[in-house]
Amino acid sequence: MPAPTTAAAASRALARGLRPPAPDRTATPAAVAVAPVLRLSPVVLAQLVVPLVPPGASGVEEHLPAADRREGPLLPDRSDPTLTWYVPSAALVVPDPSFSFAARRVGADRDGDPFHAARLELGVRLDEPPEVARARAERPGTTYRAVPLLDLDAELHLPWTDAAGQPQAVRVPAAVDPAPDGTHRIVVDGLLGPDVVLCYTQLRLLHAAELHLALRYRAVRTRSRRPWWPRRLPVLDELRPPRPLRPVRAVPPGRPVREPLVAGALRRPLEDVLDRRPRREPLEPPEPVEPVEPPEPVERAVVVEEHEQQVVRLADALARGDHPQRYTLQVGGTTRTIVDEADLAEFRTARSEYVELASLGDVSARFPSVRRVYAGRVTGTVVVVPAEYALVRSAAGCAALCQALVDPQAGGGQGSRFALVLGLAPRVDPVDLAGLAREVATAPELAGLVPRLTLPRGLDPRHPATLATPFASGATFTEGADPGTVVLTLDVRDDATPAVNKVNLLLGALAGSVRNALTGELAVRVDDVLEVPVRTAVTLDLHATSGSDDVTVQPADGAGTGVVLVNRTPYDLDVVRSAAVTDAGLDVAPVGQRLAPGASLALAAPPGAPVLVSRELALPPVVPKTELGRYVSFQVETVQQVRYVLGVNATGLDLAALGVEELRVEVTLADHPRLAVPPLVLTPARRADSVQVLVPVGSVVQGLGAHLVLRVRTAAGTRDVPHEHDFWQDPVLVLEAGALG
Repeated sequence: MPAPTTAAAASRALARGLRPPAPDRTATPAAVAVAPVLRLSPVVLAQLVVPLVPPGASGVEEHLPAADRREGPLLPDRSDPTLTWYVPSAALVVPDPSFSFAARRVGADRDGDPFHAARLELGVRLDEPPEVARARAERPGTTYRAVPLLDLDAELHLPWTDAAGQPQAVRVPAAVDPAPDGTHRIVVDGLLGPDVVLCYTQLRLLHAAELHLALRYRAVRTRSRRPWWPRRLPVLDELRPPRPLRPVRAVPPGRPVREPLVAGALRRPLEDVLDRRPRREPLEPPEPVEPVEPPEPVERAVVVEEHEQQVVRLADALARGDHPQRYTLQVGGTTRTIVDEADLAEFRTARSEYVELASLGDVSARFPSVRRVYAGRVTGTVVVVPAEYALVRSAAGCAALCQALVDPQAGGGQGSRFALVLGLAPRVDPVDLAGLAREVATAPELAGLVPRLTLPRGLDPRHPATLATPFASGATFTEGADPGTVVLTLDVRDDATPAVNKVNLLLGALAGSVRNALTGELAVRVDDVLEVPVRTAVTLDLHATSGSDDVTVQPADGAGTGVVLVNRTPYDLDVVRSAAVTDAGLDVAPVGQRLAPGASLALAAPPGAPVLVSRELALPPVVPKTELGRYVSFQVETVQQVRYVLGVNATGLDLAALGVEELRVEVTLADHPRLAVPPLVLTPARRADSVQVLVPVGSVVQGLGAHLVLRVRTAAGTRDVPHEHDFWQDPVLVLEAGALG
């Protein structure tokens, strides 16, 4: 190297008292800096110290972190005491909307199992370490900056255990791309075969995967080294005594004599060479030489590349929230969500994510209005299957419509056709739903997910719905305009029994006192691939309805404690109970009050606590036909008279024993007082009679209330007994004991 050669030559020149040679212009800066000093004495040379390179010299930036003075992640600036650098701390982006685990099936392996290739993409952000916040509090006037990174490398580590029980790890390199939002996208595109299953299992179930990051940045370090110094000075070699000469063998006469070379590279006269006697001339001792100390180490500031290794533990962050929905599998041109690891081990192309929440036990025993609960293991969606679907009640009334379609060409009442259209919805008590939500939050099947309770969104077309009634010629179930609602259309036609009679029986069952007189069954849709049908009951009864926007709950005025319940329906409502939702649980309280249309009711509740209310229609055991029009809307497209049979039956009375010679029943319809109805005549020999009348279709289905006069003729004379009867509710008036007064 040029520097040592020049220094050695200078040293030898000093030892001989000569002028040192000129420095080599091609030598390194160190050699150039040392050469002029060699003109001094060895003592001065030994005391030479090269100072630290000042900022800006030798191409070193003025502001760089000083790695020698690092304290944890903090590195002071090399020249500015008010500037401190820090090494950022890597963390996973959670939640990560751009996260994806995309697997695709590319074939089968040698064992006949599916073979996949996968691409994993996730986000990493570089945050300030906690030490920065503490340092800011201690030194508020200092500026803190992240060290500028030269490069960021990543590698995915997937741990596994071999057959001997020893821990191993699959290491997959990853690409790092800066994102516009300041984060870094980590892309792992080298997952194949078993590594795909291992990666999915670690991310979704075992949560032991790690992301190893290597951060590289520039910093300044102080290098300390001693300058070149000869191990021994040439001047000492000159003072050292010569080595003894070895005897030289005599040369035979006539043979040319060559001058030999001896130690020390000195040429001696021939006579000295032929002389076999060694020279024993005494040597003078050397003059004492002052000891020379080597020079102090030279310090230089050099720019180095620092490497920082950090490990980001993925844990269960990518198995919570919305992340499970982004694990996808592409098979045969279709892409679907991966339900569990079995999707990667089997060749099935479609599977349902929903399973019944068995960990909750019998939910119907604790929440009577709930039948079953199904949970989505990917989305966290919880489908609550109601115990029954019932008639909808709202601020507009009940969703019940009776349409009368009459064929004007048909006579005698034949050709009539009725359509009963009913809107149905899940009948779930809001208090039950709130209590169920608290239990679902602790279900192990939904660990790591955020449960979202929902009612069924529609019908399952794979399993038709049914309705058990002989009064309808057909029943059709369709999905309603509002999500989760169902429209039931009952078609009533003439056959052996006139349609008008059958529709009367249907409406009577809807408003009667016999519960569950009209029942059916339908299958609700959980998703399109769930193999087990999810069925529930259908109940057509005005005493059991499903409310939507029938009431409003408003905060109370004044102190802000409690709420006010307002009835928005045109009907009376029975408020059964209320529940205030607090952090501690549900505060359920019985109410048991009737609320008139438009009326309000104050309920106690903590400030700001949501309040849920259980309510039903306030109805008598049997809804009179005159009141049925409040709950069922009637439409008649063609006003046509139909033949309706009115009858009187007194077979339960012994008219002869009562002395009745004739019982004449005169009927006047309340809604049609001008309509002539032939009288019905009973005698002891004929105790039942009936007549046929032509009435409008609307009257038949809306009500046939009548004012009756029972004209009783005996031997003593004639007396009139008034009586009221609805021939729609019962086409035959049955006279019992005491009816004649």
